[in-house]
Amino acid sequence: MIRISLHISTWLAVGAVLQSALVLLLPRFYALTPALFFLLYRFADTLLITFGFRRNPYMHDVFLGRTAAQVPNTDGDLADTPGKEGIVCLHLGTKSHHPLGLFAPGCRQLGEYMSGMINVLDKGGPESGCTLFHYHSPLPRSTF
Repeated sequence: MIRISLHISTWLAVGAVLQSALVLLLPRFYALTPALFFLLYRFADTLLITFGFRRNPYMHDVFLGRTAAQVPNTDGDLADTPGKEGIVCLHLGTKSHHPLGLFAPGCRQLGEYMSGMINVLDKGGPESGCTLFHYHSPLPRSTF
């Protein structure tokens, strides 16, 4: 519970103070040992997840496959057939659940695909009746 009570910057400051105290009080080898062990642990953990020897905690509560949002009817119920209403909401987004994050194989290509889709929608949206709002839009975020 205490872990989520403090901001990451606070935890980094606490770690920096503790590491500085170790550097002042102990010989260098012993002062750097906790940080080196921590980095070694994180590196080994990433390798174990990457090569399938350990379950990927980043995949917890992930819905694999395709999912779609459906706009409810005016009475709040979902229609038997999707697309019954005259509105379409297309949500494009990406997220990497790989232990290497943005350094995962194929992540750069995925980003290029995403940028390409956004560019196509930006250029061709008005002609097809599509209005595109995205987080990099000059409009305030409360607009969308």
